[in-house]
Amino acid sequence: MNQNISLHERAVQAALCFKKSDAELLGILIEVDQAREYERQGYTSLFLYCTQCLKLSESHAQALSSVAKKSREVPELKAKIDDGEIHLSNARRIVSVINSENKEAWLSKASALSQRDLEREVVREKPLAASGNERI
Repeated sequence: MNQNISLHERAVQAALCFKKSDAELLGILIEVDQAREYERQGYTSLFLYCTQCLKLSESHAQALSSVAKKSREVPELKAKIDDGEIHLSNARRIVSVINSENKEAWLSKASALSQRDLEREVVREKPLAASGNERI
C-alpha cells in the first residue's frame, strides 16, 4: 500500500511540474513572439519555431502559439493559466472568441466547464471555430 501512495504522490508531483512547465514555456513564447525571435532563428512563424526548433508536437505547438498570441491581447488569459485556474487545452479552445470586451465571461467558462461543454459554447458563439476554417 505504501508503494502505491508513493507512486501516486510521484504522479501528482509530475502533473504539477508539467502544468508549471507549460505555463513557463507559454510565458517565454509570448516574449519570443513579441520580439520576433523566431525570425532571428530562421523561422517564419512561432508555430514553425515550436515544431521545428523546439521539437514540440504540432498540436502542442498550435495550442501554445495561439494562446501566446491571444495572451498579448488578453493578458488575463495567461494569468489564469499561471494560477492553474485554466488548462492550456481550454485556453486554446477560447482563443477564437475571447477579446478584451468579453474576457470575464470566457475566462469564467474556461475555468468552470469541461472541454466538451466549452467547445459547445465556442461553437454557439462562432460556428466556424469548430470546423477549423478560422485562423487566428
